Amino acid sequence: MRLARIALVGFLNGYVVLHPVAMVVFALLHEAPGHCVGGGLSSTVSAQIIESFGLKMLPMAFAFGMLGSLVGLVYGLQALTIQSQRDDLRRELTRTDALMKELEAASGHLRRQNSQLVDLEKVKERTTRFLVHDFKNHLACITGFADVLLAKPLIHQDEALRRPLVRVRRQARLMATSVMNLLDIARLEAAPALRLRFVDPVELLESVLDDLDFGAKQVSIHLVRPSSPCPLVSMEPELIRRVVLNLAVNAVKHNDFRVEVVLTVEPRDDERMVQFTCRDSGTGIPPARIATLFDAHQLALDAPSDSTGLGLAFARSAVEAHGGRIWCESDLGSGAAFHFTLKAERSGSMMTRAKFPRRVLVVEDEPDCAALMESIIRSLGYDVDMASTGQEALERVTARRPDLITLDIQMPKKSGALFYRQLKSMESYRDIPVVVVSGLLGGDPAASTFVHSFLDVDHLPHPNAYLEKPVDRSALQELVGGLLGAPEHGKVESA
Repeated sequence: MRLARIALVGFLNGYVVLHPVAMVVFALLHEAPGHCVGGGLSSTVSAQIIESFGLKMLPMAFAFGMLGSLVGLVYGLQALTIQSQRDDLRRELTRTDALMKELEAASGHLRRQNSQLVDLEKVKERTTRFLVHDFKNHLACITGFADVLLAKPLIHQDEALRRPLVRVRRQARLMATSVMNLLDIARLEAAPALRLRFVDPVELLESVLDDLDFGAKQVSIHLVRPSSPCPLVSMEPELIRRVVLNLAVNAVKHNDFRVEVVLTVEPRDDERMVQFTCRDSGTGIPPARIATLFDAHQLALDAPSDSTGLGLAFARSAVEAHGGRIWCESDLGSGAAFHFTLKAERSGSMMTRAKFPRRVLVVEDEPDCAALMESIIRSLGYDVDMASTGQEALERVTARRPDLITLDIQMPKKSGALFYRQLKSMESYRDIPVVVVSGLLGGDPAASTFVHSFLDVDHLPHPNAYLEKPVDRSALQELVGGLLGAPEHGKVESA
């Protein structure tokens, strides 16, 4: 309808305006110049206008009208197109504004949800750390006092007493291993500095054999020693030890009662690498599952009810944190072999162990853990002083200088971190060796703050060693012996 009106207006403009104007212009162009002056020009224009509406000029007038209609239609179409585009643009702008408001509302909702999730994650992590810290303190007492009892000649000679104690200690250590798997996955993904030591890989595997106990299952597990001497490996031994322990335990858990497990270690690539292998004679693993074996919470359909799916995820995190590689080879019906490699230290050597006087200050606020530490260290032949707070520890140090300090960094009143900072700022006492003892060295915020304080802020020296709870008697003996040498009196008892 609108186009029809525009066409009609165009036709009238062409018929009434364009046609007479064209007639006048045409006539003026053909008149003599003298005739188009004064009254002659006026009469010529009037005559042409009147003539343009005569019957004789009707076809030409109609043609100009059609031309006007055509121009009007072109203009109308362009105007309609532009108007349509404007309307579309206006609608898009309105829609965009609405979408932007929805996006802002959704973004605000997501930000609030993310903030809530972060807060919940922090609460969960903090609660888990504190619970695990307390849990490991209890485990430390169980394993520690079991070690103390097993070291007694009377218990050692009575098999009926010794075997239950060995099982108690073994199961407590396995429980602690399961707890640490969870914590260390997060610690290793955050890429912290590893607590490296030079370790004989054969001795590491031997220590794993001592902790394996499979109850009623008929299991044959043994170590195949390398055909040539194996170089030392720079590693965090407790992490790699738990990797091997997880692989061996999984090999037995996921197979029938009769299973053979073989642990091997061999140098590779001209002794640049050391390869560990845990091979079993079980039913094997389907090829489709091998690609996802090392993902967290990946469980087989027939997995035992006590499986968490974290053992292999932890193993991968621990090995890769050392710059190594872990993989699985398996055929159904032919068992499975888990391999991992670590870099060898061909030119590495252990630090020379110096001998010092033999007095140890144990700084520990948990009474049972303090009693355990005192019992173990005294049984090793060293003198022991005790302190339950940082302030008391500082007083003990100044009253009677110790030759070694074991320090729990989570304590009331003066914290272990503050005590360490003050100790290292005192000229006369800064050279005393310190072993940091904690239930959560990797994930504990106090430990992270402690590490940050002396590495980045105060430029204090690193502690001589770290020891995680539950305290292992042999690990404590090795640490104290390595820092102080053999005790001056008494005899070190073996577990």
